[in-house]
Amino acid sequence: MKKKIVTIFLILAILVVAILGSLYFIYKNKDDSTTLLLLDTKNNYIELLDTPATKLTEDTVIKKLVGDKLEDASYSDLYIGMNNLYVKTNGDVVEVILIDNEPVFNRVRVAIRKTLTNISDKSTLYHDAITIELYADTKIKTYDGSESYKVGANQSIEFFVNDNKISFYVGNKLVESTKRIILEESDKEMKITSITRNSKKLYKGNLELSLVNGRILVINDLLMEDYLKKVVPSEMPASWNLEALKAQAVAARTFAYKSIYNKSYRTQGYVVDDSENSQVYNNLNETDATNRAVLETKGITMLYNNKPINAYFYSSNGGLKGKGNEVWITNQVGSDIPYLQGGNETNKSVNVNDEASVLSFFKTLSMDAPSGNSNDFRWLITMSKSQLRQTLNTNLKAMGASNNKSFPILENGNWVAKAFPNDIGEISNIFVSQRGSSGVVISLQIVASNVTFRIYNQSNIRFTIRPDDCGSDVTLYRAKANSSSYTHTTTNPSTLKSGFFALEWNGNNLSFYGGGWGHGVGMSQYGANSYASKGKNYREILNTYYTGVEFVDTSKEYKPLRNYKKYFE
Repeated sequence: MKKKIVTIFLILAILVVAILGSLYFIYKNKDDSTTLLLLDTKNNYIELLDTPATKLTEDTVIKKLVGDKLEDASYSDLYIGMNNLYVKTNGDVVEVILIDNEPVFNRVRVAIRKTLTNISDKSTLYHDAITIELYADTKIKTYDGSESYKVGANQSIEFFVNDNKISFYVGNKLVESTKRIILEESDKEMKITSITRNSKKLYKGNLELSLVNGRILVINDLLMEDYLKKVVPSEMPASWNLEALKAQAVAARTFAYKSIYNKSYRTQGYVVDDSENSQVYNNLNETDATNRAVLETKGITMLYNNKPINAYFYSSNGGLKGKGNEVWITNQVGSDIPYLQGGNETNKSVNVNDEASVLSFFKTLSMDAPSGNSNDFRWLITMSKSQLRQTLNTNLKAMGASNNKSFPILENGNWVAKAFPNDIGEISNIFVSQRGSSGVVISLQIVASNVTFRIYNQSNIRFTIRPDDCGSDVTLYRAKANSSSYTHTTTNPSTLKSGFFALEWNGNNLSFYGGGWGHGVGMSQYGANSYASKGKNYREILNTYYTGVEFVDTSKEYKPLRNYKKYFE
């Protein structure tokens, strides 16, 4: 009898502990601090770490502490990855969101592509299946904490889509979920074996898997400084001068911070992806030199008017630095961006208002320039009219449909946005219809038998007139500064190297004489290394490419708010 009573008391004690634990879990997720994982205001949907509620309503209240004063706020004050949030929920509805002063971002959320070979192919952002090797005991859970599993070390787990659910096995048990899955970080990195990279494919931090249109989106959530340790060697040779590597670290950190504020991918829950579309991450392994560059610039971020700048960078220029408002455009030059100014870095003059002068400049190999050591300092590519017709017919419809304002068609004397014909017809002329004050081509005009149109924006030009879509071989010739001739050749490159070029017709053949590789705005990486070799430190280098910026340490740790419950009363 006594044994039965003891047993009953033990069972009751266990039940009480379980109930109290559940109540704590529910209470905790009602109004404890949390992290914003995803926000889709159009569909009134939100995902918050360890919080089951996902619905937003017109009655959802957003407040913000400014000092000790509580003020009204809005969804525009919410940023992916911010962890200074406290919420109160009722069932599946988020009733109150409290923002504790300004956000502190010591982590970043990165979408991991299947491959980095073609960034214009958005499908590479998603995976039909993903395989992850675990080297430590790992907790796998749903983002809301409703389900969790412990998986032992040295296991390989495949995640796949089955019946529109993320599915995987824990031992012999099949686990299926429509919710975001989180593999929590441990003291050992996880390896994604199902992707193509030049690195060891190891990842610190958390790995998150969510469903997007029946495929898996993989997000790596990790400390900002750990992220940079795998960005810097992927973006700049580790053998380069330390001060250049430091400049790259600061530019990359600033780019990531600015991307958080840009909110470009807020509805999918990430800030940047791991390709050139953002900045390359973990395509090459960490090195001692690049880790030192990150460590010695820890937290340093470039601000203008107390906000992180768009710290664009690129491989090399042809001697001319682009202006930000002339490169990132739709169909006209935008407002001036004070910290992204253009300029001539060479010892040769050029009149950008005279196409003959620009052509002569880009034909000239012999000159002094910070980016001169790049094999792409000067480049030449020639296409026939039939090749140009082929590549334009291949790419115009899709490119124009995605942004028709940048691809206007001339109709009855007016430039209009409309669909392109399947065949533009025989080309009679292509010429620069507008060039920026920094020398970049703002628009090209193409005259063909079936349509006359323009292409605005250097990126649109480069990704529409693609040599690898010409139907027959096209050769790209390249050279460093002060070469006697073009010394390197490549067949069928995927795009034009830059938007800094001039055109020359020779019968039915059109030659593009250009300089540099990349969009040309912000920091030239080859230029940075050149300046570093001449004794400039990383701040001096960055001041050369970004005008009037401040260097601010943003490596702060968020201290959770005490007694937050009073703000929900």
